Amino acid sequence: MKKVLASFLVLIILGLGGFAGYKVISKKDVQTTSEPTNVKQEKEVETIKLKNDVETEMNTATDKVWEFSFYKPLASSTITSENIYVIDQDGNRVDAGVQLSGDQKTILVNPPNGGYATGSYYEVHFKNQISYTTGERVEKPHQLNFSTDREEAEEIKLNPKLKVIDNKNIISASSTRVEVSKDINETVEVGDILVLKTSNNPQGQAVKVTSTDSEASKYTLGVEAPNFFELFDILNINKTYSLTDDNFKPEPGVKSQAITSIEPQTQIAASNSSEKKYEYKNKTFDMDVEKSGIELEIENLKLGKSKAKLSGELNLYTPKVDVDIDVKLTGIKKVEFATTAKTDAHLLVTNSSKGAEKLTTKELVQEIQSSNKGKGSFEKKLGSFAVPLPTAGLFIEGDVVLQGQIDYKGRIKYEVKFKQTTKKGIIYKDKKINKINSNTGKLESEFTGIGSAGFAIGPKMSFSLSAFKIVGAGVDTSVKAKADGKVVSGIMSKNNLKFLCGNAETNLVGNGNLVLGIDGFGKKRKKLVDWKIAEATFLKKNFEFGECEKTISVKANPVKLQMKAGETQNLKVDEEYFDVKNFETKRRTFNTNGLKVNFNQTGVATMSKNKTNIAVSAKEQPKAKSTTMGLTVTKGNLKGDKLSVPILVTNYNEILKQKEKEEREKEEKEEQEANNQEKWAGVWTRDINTDWADIEVIKQKGDTFKLSINSMHTDNAEAARGGYINIGEVKGTAKVDGNVATQITDEIGSGCMVKLTNHQSYIQVEYITDCSSIGGVYFDGKYKKGDIPMPDWWKEETSENTPEDSDEGLQDEDLEGSEEPATEEVPEEDTQGIITCEQAEQGVKEFLSLPADTDLSVVCDGDIGGGTYFVRVYKYVTDDPDNPNGYNKYYGNYHVDSKTGEVTEALE
Repeated sequence: MKKVLASFLVLIILGLGGFAGYKVISKKDVQTTSEPTNVKQEKEVETIKLKNDVETEMNTATDKVWEFSFYKPLASSTITSENIYVIDQDGNRVDAGVQLSGDQKTILVNPPNGGYATGSYYEVHFKNQISYTTGERVEKPHQLNFSTDREEAEEIKLNPKLKVIDNKNIISASSTRVEVSKDINETVEVGDILVLKTSNNPQGQAVKVTSTDSEASKYTLGVEAPNFFELFDILNINKTYSLTDDNFKPEPGVKSQAITSIEPQTQIAASNSSEKKYEYKNKTFDMDVEKSGIELEIENLKLGKSKAKLSGELNLYTPKVDVDIDVKLTGIKKVEFATTAKTDAHLLVTNSSKGAEKLTTKELVQEIQSSNKGKGSFEKKLGSFAVPLPTAGLFIEGDVVLQGQIDYKGRIKYEVKFKQTTKKGIIYKDKKINKINSNTGKLESEFTGIGSAGFAIGPKMSFSLSAFKIVGAGVDTSVKAKADGKVVSGIMSKNNLKFLCGNAETNLVGNGNLVLGIDGFGKKRKKLVDWKIAEATFLKKNFEFGECEKTISVKANPVKLQMKAGETQNLKVDEEYFDVKNFETKRRTFNTNGLKVNFNQTGVATMSKNKTNIAVSAKEQPKAKSTTMGLTVTKGNLKGDKLSVPILVTNYNEILKQKEKEEREKEEKEEQEANNQEKWAGVWTRDINTDWADIEVIKQKGDTFKLSINSMHTDNAEAARGGYINIGEVKGTAKVDGNVATQITDEIGSGCMVKLTNHQSYIQVEYITDCSSIGGVYFDGKYKKGDIPMPDWWKEETSENTPEDSDEGLQDEDLEGSEEPATEEVPEEDTQGIITCEQAEQGVKEFLSLPADTDLSVVCDGDIGGGTYFVRVYKYVTDDPDNPNGYNKYYGNYHVDSKTGEVTEALE
């Protein structure tokens, strides 16, 4: 027992102490003294929740074959690379082989060809798709994490630019300010890292200079904590360090001795629970017999100011610290810092425990009510350790602390046995971080006496890697055994009935911290990144014995529900029960987990439950006016009893009327949309010879439609005959409000937006934004209803058909008085070609060998006469500082024969 107890205490101390190095550097700033004080490292704190059931294996061979055993044969068809796979740190799948053993009870995961990469991190994943030959699925998915080993190394070179200042040259120092004598015979500059050595700190404290003030005989320096990795030119470590009796220093009054050979206690499942089937059993994680460690003993340790006492034994098997760091002054390749600790314990909390025998009901109640009450807590440091590395000032340090709490009433005795393995750590590689947090364990407990109690007790261990009091990485790991229980045992003299009732719960919980001091990691430069692992239960045992409460009756509250559609009301079930512990009839809300709920009429209401009430919601569109909710008791001694709760939707008739109204409004809306379609659909034309344009309403939906406005401009017949016509386009979506449609999207990014007013016989177009930069054309004006072909007045050189002679002013007048075109009809020339305008565009793209994803616009402007298409090639430019509104930059114009498809360059 002494050996076991000793180990447990060590674990506790380590857990509560926090990071040894971190504590040193976290003291508050003090005034200038004759001795340099420790410089505070900044930190970023983040609380995280990590899975604590993911096993993690360190220092794995690169050719490792993983074996996972099951309790009965597996279906080979489910053992596939889709259900079982390995991923690396970047989340990429590794080509690992998966196979099933001959007896079909073991899955083997083989390494890829050439093995895993050295010094890397991997995860083995098992999907929840694996089945047994019986067809039953494996209970849940599984995950195993592991890091591979590399060649052992311990190469350490300090930064040659470190400047060591001896005690004799240190005038004064605080956490932010240092004064040193100029007798040091070298200058001190901003950015220098100094190692201050004093009689109290011969290894030295590292500080980084942030400001300097040179006086006649001294330097006055502003300082801060440097980053850990700035202290080294080369830091290449791959080694496992062990906490042993040689490097452990117990606190005064703490007994400890080395374990030479001891077998851990065998723990079994609670006597009232059946043995569970095993899945994914991996021999790597069995708690094997350990050969070394530290043993501690606990005897009547008082829990704070309470009358409860703790006794027992604890074994701390040699904890291991895995360090894998590859750092140069120029950069960090990898940092791995992880710990593994195993503990077993046998602990006993007592408070004058004795049973109640042959008591009357009144005597039993008095015994419980008048018994001892108490709360207590304690924290006791058991010791610390330091493992020096082969460079001055570089250590793996830590603390061991035992902690516990209790809150009790009555006279109780609680005995718990447990053993656990915990692994925690952090891996930083290629600017990615993986966090390790796995806990496994076994426990059993026994609770006797009269009363109730809760307690928690366990070890906390802290490890850190520090140089000159600057922390680079650390792990804080804590495990507690928690217990809560109530018990009453004895004989009632009234009917000589022996009774026993009670319940208890025992948990193993784990938490801790992970610390990393990577310079330049995200925005946390020169700061310790401190991840606080939230406490989580990784093993739980529940015990219920006897019958402590008996239900007398249950009743719905309220007994009926009346609500409007969409309304929610809460319903509770009141319970009357007999409390054996206090021999009283009591009332409370019945736990709805013990109720089954159904409705005799579907489509009227729904329900949801929490522990204390049932939320009943009437549907927004109920199918009937009423329904009945049935409640059936599924737990306790009234199992099978039923309750009925009528539910009435009070505004059901109004809902029907509203539904009819909505259907009418829907029909009216559809009719309005059809009218809009007829009102806007089609082509509208601005029939001006020199500035012809058309609007095409392409697709209409609801109160929006797609529009396309194409406009041309030419006032020079000779230039037009040469193929030079200014053309511009507006394209987007417009939203309709009455007879006005406002453009809301710009699909070609031209920056031009317009408003359209529908006067039935014509549409008036106005600008919303500046459109002057588009191709030398304009888009505003009046557009008559109908598709009027674009004129080709420039084809004949006649003086009377020039822009100066066109009566443009009359056209607006004609639009208002008539829907007929104001210009004379010109006989159309037969320009029907064999190819289309779109085919002409494709021909130009092929002629220029343009790629499919070209950012150039290739636009066919139609037949310019004589069976010839005119095609423009341009790009809309927006990044020209001289033209902030953007413009079309032309790359060439081309003619395409509509019959032969021949492409020729249009002469300027």
